Amino acid sequence: MTFKEKLENKKFVYTIEVSPPKGTDAESVYSKIKHLKDKVDAFNITDSQGAIVKMGALGLGKYLVDRNLEVILQMTTRDRNRIALQQDLLSGWCLGIRNVLFITGDHPKIGDHPQAKPVFDLDSIELMRVATLLNEGTDMMGNPLSGKTQFFIGGAVNPNIEPVDIELRRMEQKIKNGAKFFQTQIIFDAKKYIKFYKHAKEFKVPIIAGLFLLKSYKNALFLNKHIPGVRVSQEIIDRMRQEGQDGGIKILKEIFEEIRPFCEGIHFMSMENYSAFERVFSV
Repeated sequence: MTFKEKLENKKFVYTIEVSPPKGTDAESVYSKIKHLKDKVDAFNITDSQGAIVKMGALGLGKYLVDRNLEVILQMTTRDRNRIALQQDLLSGWCLGIRNVLFITGDHPKIGDHPQAKPVFDLDSIELMRVATLLNEGTDMMGNPLSGKTQFFIGGAVNPNIEPVDIELRRMEQKIKNGAKFFQTQIIFDAKKYIKFYKHAKEFKVPIIAGLFLLKSYKNALFLNKHIPGVRVSQEIIDRMRQEGQDGGIKILKEIFEEIRPFCEGIHFMSMENYSAFERVFSV
């Protein structure tokens, strides 16, 4: 059963964020995640996350598909214009990519090539519409394709934003433009997330809740300072200072247990600590 079929059949799913290598050694990534093949429903491949140059998501995606892992290809609008975005989507389909998730992406100024010129020709909502057109058999300008795609289209949503109506309106726009599932920004406040979910469930689109494994007290402070849309409470920061990484595992398990009835899956983010997945979720 594919990732798409599992969500359509109301199966609780697990996805995990995978970062491409800084270089060409795709095997080093595969070796760290291959043991999760039967426990993770799809591997989310980031697209130069943090605006840092790495192997392209499409390249690693092909490498993992060839090894029978199902992937979700992240695609940002930061680096490519509408022509390049469409050709990468068509190439991705040809190479076996079936799931895509669109985000705007971090600005180059925060990355390792701050002089790079951003593109942002389209935003993530517009790109969803483009992918929908490719699924229907035309490009963005209405020109017919010789062979169409059938992508399962995903979008990002941030349950931490206040007031909640702002993000709900964006979510509705994304659904109108083709989004069939959502993955959320990192959740540290379970009660706020549950409040959001009770509104968002009216859209009847699966929501995969994003959970992050804190490694240290400094890690918690870094997220608050540098990651937009994420808020780590003082209570959690104090626990991390006292308990360290063991505290991170406990906190994640507690949040998971609280939100489990209020999502259709979990998206696990761990800064490449893939082995921690089994410690947290016991899948």
